[in-house]
Amino acid sequence: MHSQAGTAGVPQVNYQLEYQSERV
Repeated sequence: MHSQAGTAGVPQVNYQLEYQSERV
């Protein structure tokens, strides 16, 4: 949860992607 600037239009999707990526 630190690259919101990448997808400011869809913060929820970005959050999920970040979460999954960091879990791996």
